[in-house]
Amino acid sequence: MLDVGAGGGRAALELQQRGHEVVALDSSPGAVEVCRRQGVEQAIHGTLSTYDHRAGFDTYLFFGNNLGLLESTAHGRAVLGAIADAARPGAVIVGTSMRPELTSNPTHLHYHERNRARGRWPGQLRLRSRYRDQASGWFDYLLIDPEGLDEVLVTSDWRRDATFEEEANYAAVLSRQQFVVRE
Repeated sequence: MLDVGAGGGRAALELQQRGHEVVALDSSPGAVEVCRRQGVEQAIHGTLSTYDHRAGFDTYLFFGNNLGLLESTAHGRAVLGAIADAARPGAVIVGTSMRPELTSNPTHLHYHERNRARGRWPGQLRLRSRYRDQASGWFDYLLIDPEGLDEVLVTSDWRRDATFEEEANYAAVLSRQQFVVRE
């Protein structure tokens, strides 16, 4: 399993303790260090773009709203294509996100409208992480509903097989299609 955006390694550690071979991947050196201190055996500093995952995995995890790492339609399709090229037969992607439009917060609703006017997804964000005097670089993040996810998937080798929803949050299971006809 490849835990993409593993953070402090909570999911990776739990799965490892249950006997699964897990690689925790995170772009934050600090998060990777926390993973290692927690006992995650394979914690790698990097991203899907920089980590050589060509050996393939059977499961790719995008927990903690990390389907947001798809960033945009175009980038998401590129990421999904790279995963499909490397994935083992029968591979799945399990990820979580949220329906950004299920809010009554006026600031969020205004942001969604501004994004739509600019041709962006309502939940498409540009952000960075900050802690005290440290800050990450700016990055894109995509909070997208299941139907929007299907639009990202339309030209990919993946399809959404199952969705588990609780209020605005959801988990999606994507499976790799064996034969894809592209126009």
